[in-house]
Amino acid sequence: MGNVEDKIFQEALAAIEVGNNTRAKDLLTRLLKQNQQNPQYWLWMSAVVRSNKERRYCLNQVLQFDPQNVDARRGLTLLGDLPLDDSLRVPLQKQQRKWTIPEIAGLESEKVKIPWLRMSLAVAALAVVIGLIFVAFGSNRLWIFQNRQVAVLGTAQSTPTFPATNTPTITITVRNPTATPPWMALIATYTPTPLYVNTPHPIIEAYQIAVRRYQRGDWQQSIQYFNQALQTEKNSPDLYYLLGEAYRQNGQLAEALGAYNQAIQLDSQFAPPYLGRARIALLSEPESFNEITRDLENAIRFDSQMGEAYLELANLQFLEKNWQDAQLNLEEAAIYLPDSPFISIASGKIALQQKDYAKAIEFAKLANQQDQTVLDTYRFLGEVYQAAGQFSDSLEPLTVYSRYAPKDDPQAIAWLGKAYAASGDSDEALQLFAQALKNDRYAVDIYMQRGQLYFSSEKYDLAFDDFSTAFKLKPKLYEACMMKGETQLKLGGPGNAYIQLSECQKLAETDSELARMFFYRAVSLEALKNDVAVQDWERMLNLAPEAIEPEWLATAQAFLSLRYSPTPSLTGTITPRTTQTPSQTSTPPASTPTLTPDTN
Repeated sequence: MGNVEDKIFQEALAAIEVGNNTRAKDLLTRLLKQNQQNPQYWLWMSAVVRSNKERRYCLNQVLQFDPQNVDARRGLTLLGDLPLDDSLRVPLQKQQRKWTIPEIAGLESEKVKIPWLRMSLAVAALAVVIGLIFVAFGSNRLWIFQNRQVAVLGTAQSTPTFPATNTPTITITVRNPTATPPWMALIATYTPTPLYVNTPHPIIEAYQIAVRRYQRGDWQQSIQYFNQALQTEKNSPDLYYLLGEAYRQNGQLAEALGAYNQAIQLDSQFAPPYLGRARIALLSEPESFNEITRDLENAIRFDSQMGEAYLELANLQFLEKNWQDAQLNLEEAAIYLPDSPFISIASGKIALQQKDYAKAIEFAKLANQQDQTVLDTYRFLGEVYQAAGQFSDSLEPLTVYSRYAPKDDPQAIAWLGKAYAASGDSDEALQLFAQALKNDRYAVDIYMQRGQLYFSSEKYDLAFDDFSTAFKLKPKLYEACMMKGETQLKLGGPGNAYIQLSECQKLAETDSELARMFFYRAVSLEALKNDVAVQDWERMLNLAPEAIEPEWLATAQAFLSLRYSPTPSLTGTITPRTTQTPSQTSTPPASTPTLTPDTN
């Protein structure tokens, strides 16, 4: 530890000693930025963080760098994470006592005398005090109640609304404590969940409590207190909107929709509930976006400065592949939501859809820099790296996202598995794929990714199972169709491979896909010693040259040279050495080949 670090560390300890945990946390965070492998820094950080989840993380970090640290093990034992260990008990002789039992001579032989008179007087005095307390609470004349506000019925007044950055509250779930969580890199604490409207209701104490609970992300408690506030002000559209937001954040979508509708019924020109209703509809994956678009346009019409409505409209237009309008709405949203990471993410998605990977990576990095506490920025950065083929780069952001996301995200877990596979850690990759499929057994992409890993590891039977499942779940997926056929070839079943690959012909959309299908189908026929393979070789060679891989071209020429002998001619054409007409009994006809599937 250098002199500067040591000085900062001593200042942190001094701050802890006087109870200034905020100062100590700031100092320890600075130290951890410089040296994340110092177990003492993590140990003392565990003493100043607020929640048990953060405390667990810090103590686990201590054990990572100092596995035998007694203090960390004792702390995790007290938290219930480690079993009881007698070796961690503090020896009796080392326990400090601030009291001693006085020695009273002849105590055992003395009779206990009960002071009945004193006891009677004490009971009487207690009764008098209790009576005075009841009188005090029943009166409004005492000085302690002179400034007390009494709840009365009131009417909500129209107040201006202000845009807010929608930074979600992070619920920390430590899955594998090996990396620094995003908030540890910042001196600032979490950004509270913002309220788009916050109309003052000073006469309603329940409202003030509900707002505080909402900003802390305590959705259940905020719902309870918003409902209590509505018992006093039943005609306040803003209270119904905020109740709907709390329901939405808590995952109670039907209740949220009801609250938004009630707000609109009370005031049809109140903009925020239209935005909330559109968000609920987007989560239901509707067949048509017309009603959602109408709600978002109403939100903008009634509040032209609602940046979040512009942002949601841009996301909706992105789904409709209306890139130009989406970009215009993002530019409008940026005016009212400056430095919002969600605008950078949306812009990056447009670039990603257009396969401009360099630009998409630039936007993803910008989003992460704008707010490192937003987990979606880590997910998107990992997604972009994966799309660009930079799997190793995707490992760190996906690790952060998957570790601290409030619930499992099967797609992100699968991406993380692919990143581990690319780095050579197949065992970890397979565990992650299994975890992702446990959460979503219909995830076609994950079956395909795991199948590719099995295929590259030459575990063809397992690969075949995954490709078959993917093709069964999505029969029009060209890649699943082809990989199932190619795996059958590896398993030694060319007949079955031929039949499977023939199904892929109608799924091919490009010359490259057709070339791949003709190549592997021709290979299957060659394995069956069937001369119909010549037709597939020739069909492949008649496609655009850029669609044919060099390996496929060389293989086709090698097989064709076995059946064709070069004959000198002016045109340089090739004359067949022998002409074989396939019979229906021995080989399939050229137009509609049919083979009996082999048993492999």
